[in-house]
Amino acid sequence: MSKIITVTLNSAIDMRISLPDLHWADTYQATHSSEWAAGKGINMAKTLAALDCPVTAFAFVGEQSLSFFNTCQRPYLTSHYLAVAGKTRSNITLFNHTSKQETHIRTTGFSVSATDCQHFLQQLAACVTAGDSVILAGSLPRGAPSDFYAQLITQCQQQRATCFLDSSGDSLKQGLLARPFLLKPNRQEFEHLLGRPLKNTADVVSAARELIAAGITWVIVSCAEHGAIFVNQTQAFSACITIPAEPAIVSYVGCGDALLAGFVLAMAQKSDTTDCIKLALACGTANLFAAEPGNISLDWVKRFQEKVVITAL
Repeated sequence: MSKIITVTLNSAIDMRISLPDLHWADTYQATHSSEWAAGKGINMAKTLAALDCPVTAFAFVGEQSLSFFNTCQRPYLTSHYLAVAGKTRSNITLFNHTSKQETHIRTTGFSVSATDCQHFLQQLAACVTAGDSVILAGSLPRGAPSDFYAQLITQCQQQRATCFLDSSGDSLKQGLLARPFLLKPNRQEFEHLLGRPLKNTADVVSAARELIAAGITWVIVSCAEHGAIFVNQTQAFSACITIPAEPAIVSYVGCGDALLAGFVLAMAQKSDTTDCIKLALACGTANLFAAEPGNISLDWVKRFQEKVVITAL
């Protein structure tokens, strides 16, 4: 049976701290704080597990942080953590209750060696079989070659797996050269990839078609509160959901990850394009109301699927 596998090369520990207000050079007592095992691919794995979908998550994890990651188990999720020297980075979100704004702080974590990367390639190859869906997501850790995503994609494609890439910067450019089946940048990442501004939806669709002409099958561009744009060789759609006023949004972290996880699951289930888009948008929107990225409510997903508005472009 085909599997869904996520790959997280630069795992993270997400910490969310809620504050009554935030001004620099002051001291505050947090009203609440939580931390979770994270990184884009791990967030996607948690999304799939929340949808009762079996998923296998591969990730580099700093050996000093491995015990924390090992406690974060859940049904439907099988983890393969490859320990490397050092500590996993932290992604800290400060939530200001007064302004309802989030401030994000990123730390630097472990480095990987050539031996670590070779081990990762071998371990992933031993798991991947024909027909699997492999989602490669996030930044590269220090020490990894800039073409490491391209190496992983090429290897998985040789094993007849379908590859989905969600990254940014040089790792996205290099990964693109291996021609993954699907690319999912956000709009800012897409503009950076192309080296030019995309002023409107037509610009986004035209740019996506450039990549499709070069061998990509699907391009999804997430556009924050404006939903997402989905483009393949013959079709283009925009999709959005009107966000309810209540309950209050909890966090914006990981919404793009949940969106891609939903799309991959629907494709793996052989759903038609409309249903793939609906599940993607519903998962991304449900993530707004989850404190932990990816730990979405299945009831919210079902509710939002009925509210997705899809427009052919």
